[in-house]
Amino acid sequence: MWTDGSFMEAGEMMEDDSAMGSNDSAIATRYVDYSSNSLSKATANNGCAVLFFAALAWCPSCQAADRNFKANFDEVPGDVTILKVDYDNDSAMKKKYAITMQDTFIQVDSQGKEITRWNSGGKGVEALLTNLN
Repeated sequence: MWTDGSFMEAGEMMEDDSAMGSNDSAIATRYVDYSSNSLSKATANNGCAVLFFAALAWCPSCQAADRNFKANFDEVPGDVTILKVDYDNDSAMKKKYAITMQDTFIQVDSQGKEITRWNSGGKGVEALLTNLN
């Protein structure tokens, strides 16, 4: 529908669709659920991997960070992949990294070794950019 209320005719296009979906495609490939395979992909070619221990069903700061990443993912450096770890159900990962609270982020190397960690307080991209090494 056009802004004047009329409908688009077959063959008509929006004036500038060049940016449509660009953020969505980055999110689909670089803001993903954790797996050993996704960690390998993230760190290939010297890429940066950040684990996000999230309780998205109930944690307000996790939900705020998630919304912030989705809205502002174009600000995340192109070599960074955020891997969401299910805080409520992935006890092995919580134990491995001694996670005691949700909304914890850990930057890891290609072997999964911790480089640095932080809590975002729901700030998502801002906290990521401040804490990346």
